[in-house]
Amino acid sequence: MENKLLFKIAWVLVNGRRKVLKILEKTAFLLESGIPIKEAINSQYILAKMDKDIISLEVLKSIYLALQEGKTLSAGIRPFVSKDEYTLLLSAERTGALPLAIQNILRLDKEKRESKKILMESISSPLLVLVIAIGLIYYIGTQVLPPIVKFIGKDKITGSTKVIIYITDFVSSPLFFITIAGFVFLIIVIFATFPYLTGKIRVYLDKLLPWSLYKEYTGIMFLISLSVMVSSGIPIVQALKQMLSESTPYLRERIKVITALMLEGKSFGEALYYSGFEFPDREITYDMLIFSKYPNVEKKMFEIIEERFDAFKLKLHNSAKKISGLIHTGVYIIVIMIVLFVAQLMMNLTSNIGGK
Repeated sequence: MENKLLFKIAWVLVNGRRKVLKILEKTAFLLESGIPIKEAINSQYILAKMDKDIISLEVLKSIYLALQEGKTLSAGIRPFVSKDEYTLLLSAERTGALPLAIQNILRLDKEKRESKKILMESISSPLLVLVIAIGLIYYIGTQVLPPIVKFIGKDKITGSTKVIIYITDFVSSPLFFITIAGFVFLIIVIFATFPYLTGKIRVYLDKLLPWSLYKEYTGIMFLISLSVMVSSGIPIVQALKQMLSESTPYLRERIKVITALMLEGKSFGEALYYSGFEFPDREITYDMLIFSKYPNVEKKMFEIIEERFDAFKLKLHNSAKKISGLIHTGVYIIVIMIVLFVAQLMMNLTSNIGGK
C-alpha cells in the first residue's frame, strides 16, 4: 500500500507518462537494431536501478515479468498506457510491426501536446489582453476622471459628456466588481463544460468562438488518433469502438453517430459528413466524403489530416490575434471617447469662463 502511494506521488511529481514514452522510444530503437525484446527491457531496467528511477523501475519490472511468463510487451505495459495505445501495441505485436506502432504512439503524443499548447496560448493571449484592458479602464475611472469631474463640478457636466460621470460612478461602485466576477465565472463555466455539453445547443454553439476552436481541436486530435490506429492495421469500426470508452461525452456523442452510420453500410467519409456535426470542420468532412467515393483509399485519405494539422495550428494563432485585436480596438475606442469627452468639457469650461 505504501509502495503504491509512493509510486503515485512519484508519477505526478516527475511526469510518469513521459517516463513510459521514453521507455517505449528506447525499446523501439533497440528492437530496430536487432536486440531481442527481453534484453532491450533488461538493459533499461539495470540502468533505471542504478539511477534509482522509481517510475521506470516499476514499468520495466512489469514488462519484464510479463515477458518471463510468455506474454508480450503490451500485456506488461498495459497499466501505464491508454486503451488506445494498448490496442495499437497489441495489434502491432500480432503483425510484427511493434517499432512502427511505438513510433506512431510517440508521434501522436507529440502532436497532442503541441496542439494543446497552441490551444492554451490562443486562449490565454486574448484573456491577458482583456485583463490589462479591464485594469486600464479601472485606473482611468478611479484615478484619471474623478479629479477632472471634481475640478469642473458634476452640476456643470451636461448632455453627452455625462458619460464620464457614469463611467466613474460605475467603476467606483461594487457593481463593477460584481460584473467582473460574473464575467470570470462565465468564462470558467464555458471552459469547464467544453468536454460535457452536448445536444442541439452544442451543435449551434460549435459555430461560435470559443466553442468552434475546441471543436476543431478535438476533431483534429480524433482524426489523428484514428489514422494512427488504422495505419497500424486496426479496422476503422473497431478503432472507433475502442475510442468510445476513453472519450469525453462531447466526443462520444460524435463517435456514436459516426459508428452507427458505418454499421448501416456507409464509409467513414460518408459517416463523418452525414453525421451533421461538421466535425472537425466543413472542409475536412467534405474532403473525406470525396475520398470515400473511391475504393482502396480509406487509409490514404487520412494523409490529409497531417496537412490540416499545420493549417489548424496557424488558424488557432490567427484566431488568437484576431480576438486580441478586437479587445485592443475596444479599449482604444473607450480611451478615445473619454479623451474626446474630457476635451469637450474643457472647451465648454473655457468658453464659459471667457463669456464671463
